[in-house]
Amino acid sequence: MRIFEKSITREESIRLCTKIYHIAQVRPRVRELLDLDCDPKYSPLARQIATQLTNGKIVVINRGNGEIFTCRQDQVDAVPDLELTPGPDPEIKIYAITKSSKKTIGPISLDEFEELIPTFDPNDTFFWHNGIENFVKLRDAKERLIG
Repeated sequence: MRIFEKSITREESIRLCTKIYHIAQVRPRVRELLDLDCDPKYSPLARQIATQLTNGKIVVINRGNGEIFTCRQDQVDAVPDLELTPGPDPEIKIYAITKSSKKTIGPISLDEFEELIPTFDPNDTFFWHNGIENFVKLRDAKERLIG
């Protein structure tokens, strides 16, 4: 029998929201790099590239021959006249609902959501933001993203 936690700690909330932020940054870049019309989660290659980006790797795509590889920052620094430009920060607006009480919250910022997470029952709270298709149970997101 599996026992589910009744709350998420402040530290877990910080880690979870950091991961949500990184994924929100990566998803549009992967769509652009691979010229995808669908959500990157449906493409095995897009999922691999997204994982590399969220782990801090730099992804290089040679459009001439279709070669894709990753490299570390020190390898990029060795290339003269190469400039990396960061993309804009995603504006993440969260909507949350508590199933048992039908209480809704949102839109709120990711920072506000991070503060509220420890007050939620992760087994009864669902959330959504632009970039994901459906409401996600807070407990499931925690298990998938931070363990």
